[in-house]
Amino acid sequence: MLVLGGGAKSIGLYAAGLAAAHGATTVHYLDADPETAESLGAHPTSQPRSGYDVVVEATSRPAGLRRAIRSLAPGGVCTAVGYYLSTGTRVPLMRMYATDATLRIGVSHSRAVLPDLLDFLDRTGFPAERVTTRTAPWEDAPTACQARTTKLVLHRAPLNEATP
Repeated sequence: MLVLGGGAKSIGLYAAGLAAAHGATTVHYLDADPETAESLGAHPTSQPRSGYDVVVEATSRPAGLRRAIRSLAPGGVCTAVGYYLSTGTRVPLMRMYATDATLRIGVSHSRAVLPDLLDFLDRTGFPAERVTTRTAPWEDAPTACQARTTKLVLHRAPLNEATP
């Protein structure tokens, strides 16, 4: 497996760490700051090979998407977790056709798998908090969301269920 990180940084780190925790044979991670991925079990790389069965594209850049698709093995699957703002993002469709590649792109609907993920975290002690780089109270959300950080976690007191 290959994870190209950088744009959707926390998602790429979670993907690398969870793949390693679930027993992926090899998880390569490419980003300018690979220490967190390595602490989660991934192997930093500066020169990924081709031939990966699974590639997670988390650069959120058109060049990253093309690199991810070029890195796939025949029949491989690329999951793009970001979005591409520029119009005319070129996708190497002929390459995808010739190698029977699958591209998954879109908003994830994680609610369906959240109970299983929380159970996994509880059972294994997966250190998801290593990805968190900033915490802030709910009241400070407008300011906290403006900061450039890998993963922001906001916290607040529980809501009073009796209050409508």
